[in-house]
Amino acid sequence: MGLMFNSHNANTVTLTYPSSAREEVLKENVTAKDNHWKPMMQSYPHNMTVIAVVEMDDQELQGERYEIAAFANGECRGSARLMPVEALNRYMAFLTIYGDKSAELDFALYNEETGKEYFDSEENLGFVANAAVGDLKNPFGVSFRGATGLDEWTNSFHVYPNPVEKGQIVNFDLPSMDHGEMLVEIINALGVVEAQFTVSQQNKLTFSAPAVTGIYTLRITMEGKKTCFRKLIVR
Repeated sequence: MGLMFNSHNANTVTLTYPSSAREEVLKENVTAKDNHWKPMMQSYPHNMTVIAVVEMDDQELQGERYEIAAFANGECRGSARLMPVEALNRYMAFLTIYGDKSAELDFALYNEETGKEYFDSEENLGFVANAAVGDLKNPFGVSFRGATGLDEWTNSFHVYPNPVEKGQIVNFDLPSMDHGEMLVEIINALGVVEAQFTVSQQNKLTFSAPAVTGIYTLRITMEGKKTCFRKLIVR
């Protein structure tokens, strides 16, 4: 096993490994032991990481009994339980996701206390080798709906291809129902709206991907009231 160090520091830094005396502390932070879902990590040469928070019916989940997993074509590619980040008073998942080529990732949630599984996350991601999605200040949000709170509208959006090359045409399928007028905004990692489109009564939007590599958020608002989000990865 090895570690990859990802730093946003522009200056030269020195990475010092912990002493052997702290080995037990490192073991306590492993969030994949005895998980409900187990990825076949030996089958894939690459990985990416995701720091995530999880919502159920618009409420951020708290507690270590929850496990989130990433799936590609029905196969588990990574799984981790939520763990406390005391300084932020939040619970986050630190996911390592394995793969070998581009693939659309969906998320699933498991409640260890009730034994219930939840699929059909409102967000998805594209697998990109060595990508690091989310951080402690801005974690990637994954949302689910309970069995009595499924929202057909928020589950009806599909973005492809994703990941996409810079400047390539992106297809964005919209609900087939009578959805009225929608506003679609492309937001960069700094929270700046780079482009926006007003959609009325059509079932597909096409646009050119941003010219700068990065992870973007598509914010979809229906008639100024209902909002959902999708991620777009530009390579």
